[in-house]
Amino acid sequence: MQNYGTPTQPDSKLVRLLIIALLTAAVIFILGQVSRVARQFLDILFMLAMAWLVAFLLSPVINYLNRHPVPPLIVGLLQRRSHASLAGRLDRFHLPHTLAVVLVYVGVLVALAVLLVFAIPAIVLQLADIGKAAPKLIQGLPGLISTLQADLAARGLEADLSSLYQPTQLMQRAEALGAQIVQQAFALATGLASGLVNVLLVLTVSLYMSLDGPRLSRQLHAVIPDHYHGRLNLVGQSISRTFGGFMRGQLLIALLYGLPVTVLLTILGISLAIVVGIVCGFLMMVPLVGAPIAMVLPALVALLQSPNDALWLLIAMTVYQQILLQVMAPKLMSSALGLPALLVLIAIMVSMRIMGFWGLVFGIPLAGVIYALTVTYLEQSKVRRESLPQGLDHIGRDGIFILPAMGPGCLLIPELEGPPAEMVAAGQFLAGRGITTLGIQPYLDPYDTSWEDWYAAVLVALDRLWRECDQVFVVGKGMGALLAIHAASELPLAGVALISLPVRRDGDYHLRVPATTSEDQTLTVREQIAVLPAHTRTEIAHLQERTHAEMGAISCPVLLVHPENSEVAPPEDARYVLERLGTAHKRIQWVHEVKSEDDWLRVNQAIFGFFRNYIE
Repeated sequence: MQNYGTPTQPDSKLVRLLIIALLTAAVIFILGQVSRVARQFLDILFMLAMAWLVAFLLSPVINYLNRHPVPPLIVGLLQRRSHASLAGRLDRFHLPHTLAVVLVYVGVLVALAVLLVFAIPAIVLQLADIGKAAPKLIQGLPGLISTLQADLAARGLEADLSSLYQPTQLMQRAEALGAQIVQQAFALATGLASGLVNVLLVLTVSLYMSLDGPRLSRQLHAVIPDHYHGRLNLVGQSISRTFGGFMRGQLLIALLYGLPVTVLLTILGISLAIVVGIVCGFLMMVPLVGAPIAMVLPALVALLQSPNDALWLLIAMTVYQQILLQVMAPKLMSSALGLPALLVLIAIMVSMRIMGFWGLVFGIPLAGVIYALTVTYLEQSKVRRESLPQGLDHIGRDGIFILPAMGPGCLLIPELEGPPAEMVAAGQFLAGRGITTLGIQPYLDPYDTSWEDWYAAVLVALDRLWRECDQVFVVGKGMGALLAIHAASELPLAGVALISLPVRRDGDYHLRVPATTSEDQTLTVREQIAVLPAHTRTEIAHLQERTHAEMGAISCPVLLVHPENSEVAPPEDARYVLERLGTAHKRIQWVHEVKSEDDWLRVNQAIFGFFRNYIE
């Protein structure tokens, strides 16, 4: 008897295919409806996107003024010259966020006013001059062609170039072209004046975005569970490093090319120098095809006005552009992850097909965000695979371990050049007293990574602890203490313990981190640091400078454990750090050394005694 109660396997596959087809059609329909509604608000969305882009590009300047605008080197110089009082005031000086935002945007408005008052009239006048001079320039074209034809004939190349044009028609077209250029020059001035209203509107919206940014960020962090904070910060860090670094680097390269073009054309007395410089600057931001056009364009303009200078100008621009792109640009973009040129080109083509002209503006930012999210996912996967332990109650290679307990969690971050199992004893001590401890090794290939890569491992580890514990503490030693301070300045930690923190009040952040030495060789700290590659020393200095500016933003309890005879940071530097910390719950614990088991026992007892006061 045939069983009609259960469908056969082909029927089940057919049903699944029909369901997938229906769901696909429903998604396409919904996207079409959303796109139809979005088109009605397209101008508003573009304005908001432009305002966000402006706020994003200006945010580093605002943050710098808000955190620590006086460089530590100046503070240290004043201290060494016996101006301790003035140095202290400058070191503690910072601008409130609102005032920093207002000052930056006032500077933008002043720059815009200067552009309107000086640059735009100059552009209009130069366009008008080139329009008036066009008939004369074209009138001299037959002579130029005759000279070129004579040179070719002298080299045995016969060519009748005069057949390429009709002198009478050429003059008529030249007069019409000149009149049209003059008309377009004044139309350009009118269009720029009307576009000024849109620019001011974008700046106004961007101003409010910058003013309300910290408040909105705090509100968002308040409603988001703790275990998502590390993940969100990692995404934001990747976006800022890829998209932000790429955009700021491109703008700087455009300025470094457009400005010399303008100056050189002005020196040669060539009209339209400002226009050509601005166009060349924008062309430098167009991937692949922009740079060759920007290299040739100044010489083409010079060929019409000063033929004798055209060849030398082409040579000069070619040499300078190669120096800029091959030597200077890699250094300017070294802090950014960067976007592959092929991805940028594909993003521009796709976005221009979808959004038209605005695709040139938002194609690269959108590609940067997508690329950053992809990089973040891959970084998290790599960190989980190589920097975190794979199982519970496991101590693996390089001192990577997790020791579970019933209480809060604690992340242990070792020194850059410390022994692999340096933090194991601290983890076992805290785990035996009810604190789940997670020891990581964030310095994956430290000689070929940045401090942001080290911090990415810290964020992933914190994310793991927050999933299992209600509270999370952090213990860091040396370079790990710097990473702990950076985390405490932006994440809701229950408390941090900083062992041998390498921060100095004089701002001398170089040659201060000890490297591994052999047993029969004793080196000073200054000699030991020379063993590290220059790239690593630079990343360490950047992290120290960042930490110096962020200490005042820390609100969680902080314990400083500092050796009395430390070469990395003398006791007076540790007292200086204690004073600068923004938290009211802070204490310093002096120890003789942090090397032997007895030393670590005293350190661990001090850390647990401090954390115990803040365990909920």
